[in-house]
Amino acid sequence: MSAFIDISVPLAPGMVAWPGSPNVEAPYFLAMADGDPANATRLSLDVHCGTHVDAPLHQIDGAAPMASMALDDLCGPAVVAEIGDARRIGPAELAAAVPDGATRILLKTSNSRGGVADDAFDEDYAAITADGAQWLVDRGVRLVGIDYLSIQRYDDDATTHKILLQAPVIILEGLALAHVDPGPYELLCLPIAVPALEAAPARAVLRPLEIS
Repeated sequence: MSAFIDISVPLAPGMVAWPGSPNVEAPYFLAMADGDPANATRLSLDVHCGTHVDAPLHQIDGAAPMASMALDDLCGPAVVAEIGDARRIGPAELAAAVPDGATRILLKTSNSRGGVADDAFDEDYAAITADGAQWLVDRGVRLVGIDYLSIQRYDDDATTHKILLQAPVIILEGLALAHVDPGPYELLCLPIAVPALEAAPARAVLRPLEIS
């Protein structure tokens, strides 16, 4: 049995994506079935599809791109915190679920009953409010992840993103947490190396940690 738990959403054409997104395309430009010497694929995608990391540049024009993301922040001890049924995740919900001293927090919400595995976009997904984002910043959180395509509610403005990204807190979106129990883990999150962009797809895995 593998020591790692994959919490990444596989990228695939037609996957659930933000409304208006160009989604994912992966056609062959060489195909052995057509007589070519090998199979080779051209990958075209919205970098906010599936599991991905947001850099400050995503919501703050002129801010730091993916090159600013330190592996020491993306990898290390993390807590999967179960939120329950709340759709608006504010200070009260976070205080009830997040242990003191946690600096990397992955929020398992009602989204995990469907979420990024569903075929259709759900505008009523669970996400963090602006005051919830400030609560995380005030407690020194370095990374926050969630089990849907955005850390903030669909109808909210960009305040939640901006509070986190200005701190800066790394935002990890599009996690697959349905099969993950709440508790302590080691997080390994490696975005693809696209240093000038505002976001990047990532492979994220967890390794369980013993509770001391």
